[in-house]
Amino acid sequence: MSTNGINKLPDDVLIKILSFLTIKEAVRTSVLSRRWKQLWQFFSGRLNFSREINFDHRLKSDRKKLKRESSRFVERVNKVLNSHQGPSINKLRLGFYLNEDLGSYIDTWIDIALKKKVKKLELINFPFFASELSPYSLSQESFSCTTNHILTSLSIENLGVSDETVKHILSSCPLLKSLEVSESPQLRDPKVLGSSLRLKYLSISDCDFIQSIEVCAPNLVSFKYSGREVPLHIRHVPKLKTLDYDFSWENNYPNIPLAFSELSNCYLPRLVTLMLRMPFERLRLQVDKFPKFTSLKHLICKLTGFNGESLLFLTSMMEAAPFLRTFNLKVDGYNEINKICELRELRTVEGHPNQYLKEVIMTGFCGREADAEIVTYLLKSAFTLERIVIGVWLAEGMPIPEANKIKAENLARQLVENNRPGAEYYFLTNTIF
Repeated sequence: MSTNGINKLPDDVLIKILSFLTIKEAVRTSVLSRRWKQLWQFFSGRLNFSREINFDHRLKSDRKKLKRESSRFVERVNKVLNSHQGPSINKLRLGFYLNEDLGSYIDTWIDIALKKKVKKLELINFPFFASELSPYSLSQESFSCTTNHILTSLSIENLGVSDETVKHILSSCPLLKSLEVSESPQLRDPKVLGSSLRLKYLSISDCDFIQSIEVCAPNLVSFKYSGREVPLHIRHVPKLKTLDYDFSWENNYPNIPLAFSELSNCYLPRLVTLMLRMPFERLRLQVDKFPKFTSLKHLICKLTGFNGESLLFLTSMMEAAPFLRTFNLKVDGYNEINKICELRELRTVEGHPNQYLKEVIMTGFCGREADAEIVTYLLKSAFTLERIVIGVWLAEGMPIPEANKIKAENLARQLVENNRPGAEYYFLTNTIF
């Protein structure tokens, strides 16, 4: 379509077209003609203000540079938001060194966005280590706009957010469906509670001082937690389909209640995918408390600190999920990597029948006896197994010596051919879990 053809379109259509551009591209259209000069001010798409700069925190000159860049960032955001004439904004993303010195500006920007009926809000702090200023802390007043909120998605990264603020956000944003909080130094005992919550996606990660989490959200379909192991009180989540626990941080909290002891008390009739990342010993200690999941289809386990001991304790988890379709196991550890198991030395391993398991993925296979045992169990138990994928390397994708690699692959090949000859098998060269 020619420029003249576009100019024949009504303003509301042109504004709709602008919403598919970035704000920078939309502003550039103002030079096209007198009519276009003001159209960008009705932009309703994604306002992305994100700028991360590489500083050397040891240099005073860079601290001055940070101050200059902060002024430019504030000026840019103010100019766009104060010029905005449209009734709504789809998404606002603020990514910068959002310290307490910018607090009043950030509060104003959030207030404008909420009044403009923003649907998605992302607040990301890129910390500057030389700064003596603390990161900006969200307050309850930040979300006290009198206009009815239609916010559906909120992401907060590396900023202060307290338990009380989380509670206030949930009560003030009745349409909120997604909440992500990461690296908040103020979060202690967040409670995500409410029979009327519409929240579907919840993620809490890497909050160093967190002590516990309580969740009661009837519409929640996905919950992800990453950090040190803390009590997780999941009370009422009947629609939960995906659960992701990452306790892979090494810590010394032996008195913390085992995660599965809480999980076993929760009714999860629709759970389809379960992801677990945790130290080998920690999982082994609590596997007997693993609850029965009759709807579970996909189980993913990453074990850190593997010491070479038997992995057969994992079989009780698979037997507790009788309709399991895929099982993905990754073991990270350096113990006994030079002890390649011989088939004649392998003890007899019987498999518990599983007629639904179709695919098995194991990475970190080094040919140890423990590796061979768990693979043998899986091959014998999965009557309808279609594919097994094996990654031969050490922790985090580090390769093992070539001679060991060849022996480990030969062992895996023999295990498949002896126990499930009809299954396809593949060897991976690297992976990201």
